[in-house]
Amino acid sequence: MINLIFSSYKIENRYNSNSLIYVLRKLPVFNDLLTDDIYKSIKFKKIFGIISSIINIFKILIFKLIYFSIVYY
Repeated sequence: MINLIFSSYKIENRYNSNSLIYVLRKLPVFNDLLTDDIYKSIKFKKIFGIISSIINIFKILIFKLIYFSIVYY
């Protein structure tokens, strides 16, 4: 059961980091800086994984704040 949770977290983290790389590559500022080789680099994947985890934490907190502000006011 624990292995399933860790595997699920790894897959979600990789999906989120690849999505973040994809979005950043679409921006004109980062288009030349981020090449296709960044998808292969493990170091950059870990960095983008940490960034995407932080973004997800803030997103969850903001959604809960909005939910509680709507429900209780």
